[in-house]
Order: sequence, then structure tokens, then C-alpha cells
Amino acid sequence: MRIIDWNISYSNAPAPKIELLKKIIGDDSYVAVLQEVTPSQHEAIKEQFPNMRYSLDYRKPGKFDSKQRQLGVVILCSEDVTFKEADVLARCLLPDRTLVADLEYKGESLRVIGLHSITGISHKKAKSMQFRSFAECVDELKPDIVAFDANEPAKDHYDIEEMEFFDNQDQGKGAEMFFKTLRDTGLRDAFVDGYDKNKYIEGEPLITSHRFESSKKSKRYDFVFVGKEISIARADYLYDEAVEAGGDHAVIVCQMK
Repeated sequence: MRIIDWNISYSNAPAPKIELLKKIIGDDSYVAVLQEVTPSQHEAIKEQFPNMRYSLDYRKPGKFDSKQRQLGVVILCSEDVTFKEADVLARCLLPDRTLVADLEYKGESLRVIGLHSITGISHKKAKSMQFRSFAECVDELKPDIVAFDANEPAKDHYDIEEMEFFDNQDQGKGAEMFFKTLRDTGLRDAFVDGYDKNKYIEGEPLITSHRFESSKKSKRYDFVFVGKEISIARADYLYDEAVEAGGDHAVIVCQMK
């Protein structure tokens, strides 16, 4: 099975993104989490991948909501994966940017959470509040897979204790709490499983998942965390392919053993 995570970006046409997903998936079984999925993109994706759930179906945009409340999360699966239940995380700030699904694959249960953090530059302390609610949900629900765009960390590292987070008007404590809660509930960073720690360069991301064109700075903002029952053969960040398809974040592709 493949575990895929991608902030597809609300900009640009969905067709090239769909074609890239098809290429990545191939004939394998999969669970994919997508962020920044607008209603129109959702319709296009659903035509090709009908076995899916969409956060905006559970937290529908209201009459007075802006377009910022129409950036949903999708969980889509191969036909051999069954959805048992799905919902948004109601206690989270902006529940439309969350989705949890209970799945069944080959007789085994699998709980998946998809998350999309807001940006600190626009939302300040609200970002910290959102991370605290993410941490609460992970602690309570004990998921097997969490796939997310964190817009964090400020400084990447293979050891969460060595990560540094943006201030968000709380010295980064909310973001730190979330990442440490992932670890403390038995989840681990899928990319770090196969990472050669001798390659680490102080202050540089382990790998690029997003790049700021104005400053040319690279960040690893996108993650897949998995539980101890899941063995990962390899985890790849496909940045160039994602940008060519119209995205601005890497596609993460994790191949299970």
C-alpha cells in the first residue's frame, strides 16, 4: 500500500494534478490525503477517484463564509479500502481543514487524520490555538496515520526535540505540543525512518516540500506520521513533479513494506 500526502494548491487547473496522482498510484492500493481542495477541484477529483470523503461535506461553507472556508481536506482510497466512518474534527479551529476517517483494509482497521494548518503570518496566535486542538485530537483518537501541511517548523530536524517553531505569539509552544504529541502517542515521521542522519546540515530542511519564491528559502512543511504497526520501505518527496503539475508543495509518497 502507498500512503500519499499532498497540498495540491487551490490555484491552477486540477487535470494535471489528477494525472500526477494517477501516475503515482499506479496499480497499488493506496490512501491519499489532499489539502487545499476547493469545491470545484473536489468535483473533478471525485470523477476519477470516487472512493473518497471531503471535509466540506461535513462542515459546509456558510452564507457569510469567505473563500478561506472553502479549502477542504480530502481522503481518497483505492477500491479495496472501505470507509467505515468519516467526519471533521469539530473541536479544532477551522474544522473544514481537518478530516478523520476510519477505514478497513484486508480485514484490518486503519484510522487516518488529514490536517491543514493556517499560516502564522496571517493568523498569528490562532495558529497556535489550532495546533493545540490538533494535539488534543491526536491524543484522544490515537490515529494510525496523520498526514498534514503544518506550515512548520522554522528549523527542521530528524529529532523533534531539536526542531524550532515559529513564534505564533506563544514562542512556538502550540506547534511544539502538536509534534511532541504525535511522538508521544507512538507515531513517527515516515521520512525519518530511512533518513541518513550523516547528511543533516544545520539549519537546512531534511528535504524540500515547499519553497518561497521571494526568498528562495526551502522548507519541509509537509509530513506523514505513522504508527508502530506500519512499516515504511521508503518515503519520497516529489517536489519538482508537483510544481510541474500546478502545485506548490511536494507530494509525499510512502511505500509500505
